[in-house]
Amino acid sequence: MPYLRRGRVMPIWGFGMARKKKETPVTYGGQAVMEGVMMRGKEHYCLAVRNPAGQIETRHGQLSPSNFSKKADKIPILRGVVKMGFAAIVGYKVMNTAADLAGLDEPVENPSKFDLWLEKKFGDKLGNYIMILAVILSLGFSVALFMVLPTWLSGFLLPLLGDNLWALGIIEGLVRLAIFIGYLILMSQIKVIKRVFQYHGAEHKVINCHEANQELTPEAAAPHKRVHKRCGTSFLLFIMLISMIFFLFVRTDVVWLRVASRILFVPFIAGISFEVIRWAGVSKSLFVKILSWPGFMMQRITTAEPDRGQLEVAIAALNGVIFAEQEAGKTATLAELRTWGREKIDSEQDVDALLVYAIPGLELNDILTKGEQAISFESRLKFKDSVEKRAGGMPLQYVVGSWEFMSLNFNITQDVLIPRGDTEILVQTILDKEGLEKKGLEIGLGSGCISVALAHHGKMDMTGAEICHKALAIAIKNYKDILGGEPKFVKSDLFESVPRGTFDFIVSNPPYIPSAELASLDKSVTDYEPKGALDGGADGLDFYKKIGQKAPEYLVAGGRIYFEIGHNQGEDVKSILMDNGFSDIEIIKDLANHDRIVSGELRVES
Repeated sequence: MPYLRRGRVMPIWGFGMARKKKETPVTYGGQAVMEGVMMRGKEHYCLAVRNPAGQIETRHGQLSPSNFSKKADKIPILRGVVKMGFAAIVGYKVMNTAADLAGLDEPVENPSKFDLWLEKKFGDKLGNYIMILAVILSLGFSVALFMVLPTWLSGFLLPLLGDNLWALGIIEGLVRLAIFIGYLILMSQIKVIKRVFQYHGAEHKVINCHEANQELTPEAAAPHKRVHKRCGTSFLLFIMLISMIFFLFVRTDVVWLRVASRILFVPFIAGISFEVIRWAGVSKSLFVKILSWPGFMMQRITTAEPDRGQLEVAIAALNGVIFAEQEAGKTATLAELRTWGREKIDSEQDVDALLVYAIPGLELNDILTKGEQAISFESRLKFKDSVEKRAGGMPLQYVVGSWEFMSLNFNITQDVLIPRGDTEILVQTILDKEGLEKKGLEIGLGSGCISVALAHHGKMDMTGAEICHKALAIAIKNYKDILGGEPKFVKSDLFESVPRGTFDFIVSNPPYIPSAELASLDKSVTDYEPKGALDGGADGLDFYKKIGQKAPEYLVAGGRIYFEIGHNQGEDVKSILMDNGFSDIEIIKDLANHDRIVSGELRVES
């Protein structure tokens, strides 16, 4: 495993030439997320998440502070307020990304009219608006729970305290602290949150290992403490304690004024707390150790002992952000990147494809002729991430997010099958037999490659049905990107929501792998491609039976059905079609002489 020492990246990581400049120590922080860790440096962050297939995926990002935040960074207290707000926005963004990578961000399978209206109204910007709203709501919840509620509850003691408002301030602070501790204990009992707390522990152990100048491995990180002086839990505790002291001097027996003052001074108190924890994070004095002790005790609640896999994720995140911080000060040529990629991937073709993917404007023909071209930092990071995904086993098509089919470029994600050459045989068979401008129905759109290719090359009027919401979204996007206009694609379980009418032909490439054979498929298929698009039931014929039985209701007299099939399913699918009123049945073989296509004509009753 590549490793690092504090303050510099070891040569095994770099593929650029370093500029000579004085290095300055960088303190790294982080955030635990669902099934992962985000590590943050001075100007960059790296999110590492373990996906459902068990691989660690990373995403890099730049913190990109504004001119205002750069100026504010020089002003004590104000910089804490600005950093806290910016950290909340970045934190919510990486949580969303982590949920998506971990396979937890499932779409709404039956979106309401309101959901559909929001998507139509705001389009691609909907996620940004939701993020802003979520940040506002979370801040509002925090203020209400930890500022307003303690002030309101302590107000019931006013009649007992009389003029002793000093005591009221202390009691309010203790109530706030009790609510905070109770909230953390309650959260720690939730199974999914406890797992996040394990990643929180992994984050601290790995940072402690790095700051001890030790090799970054799970074995080296495991013995380290799972607490850290710069932890956000300690920061929140400092806010509680400092607010207790501060509000001893802001005294009033008018409840609404007390509540308003608590809310008004939250940013100021947070700014002071930031300065305290910033100082405590670098100081090694006995006083700081004593001051940090309560925070360490609180971290015993918000962290849990991580396993080896969680430490590996945290190490990947820290490796990634240090790599990003170091690479920002280097230069690298196209030839150097290509050499580095070949050390990671034993496929020159894949490396070249990833270079074209990562570097804007680069063509395959440029790779050998522009070897000395300097490559931007952003492109180097994108290339590094993509190479690591490919080296981990992810199919090239999913890494680059697109693939060519019938001379057209289609967007693809792991929600749809990769378009394959065998399916081009299916499309070409329909074009040869049907001619032009026919009306067709596809059952099981996937990426939409079949319908879009038929509409493009054969001017077919295509309707499509797809049960998976995410796959349907990809099919619609491909139609719009390639053909323009609005497709007649609907969310439907087979024929369930297909508009009534008759079609000249029906086409389908349904799941056809027998359930028992799924485990024997190549790992690049089982680990990455959607199982729902592969599993054809006990004998692999479930969908042929269902589609074959219903198809006659949707075909004109003499209309045809076209299936892509498994290599040994020709005769079985032929029998299914014959049983459902089809004749003139053909079994078409692929280039390897295996059964690949079955088509049949709906018999006309005499």
